[in-house]
Amino acid sequence: MTDIFFHTNFPKDLITALQLLHGLEQQPGYRVERKSTVGQLNLDNTVLFIFDHAKKKVDLTTTALFESGYRVFAFKLPSATSLDPYSLSLTTLNLWSKILRTIQNEHQPFIYTYKYLGKELLRIQ
Repeated sequence: MTDIFFHTNFPKDLITALQLLHGLEQQPGYRVERKSTVGQLNLDNTVLFIFDHAKKKVDLTTTALFESGYRVFAFKLPSATSLDPYSLSLTTLNLWSKILRTIQNEHQPFIYTYKYLGKELLRIQ
């Protein structure tokens, strides 16, 4: 089973919706949770969703998680932009099938970014 951890800044209702969605699976393959810290997680079956505030490329936290061996999806939220939970949730749900395919197909550490109303995942590393 793959553990998908969203930082606690992601909307709680988004996580609940994803948990309900994956509760419908015949053979559960994903566990979706909110988590504020990484701690000791199994690198082989863990995927992280975080916020990235860097204007260009990715910030140091995102890079450090990648270098530690994690598969990372970073939502690009410029520091001058306020969080819109509705648009963030719609965007994440719209990309969810692409996200799951990426998780299934790529087992090495990576960084993908996405942004509000984005239709694509952008591979950084």
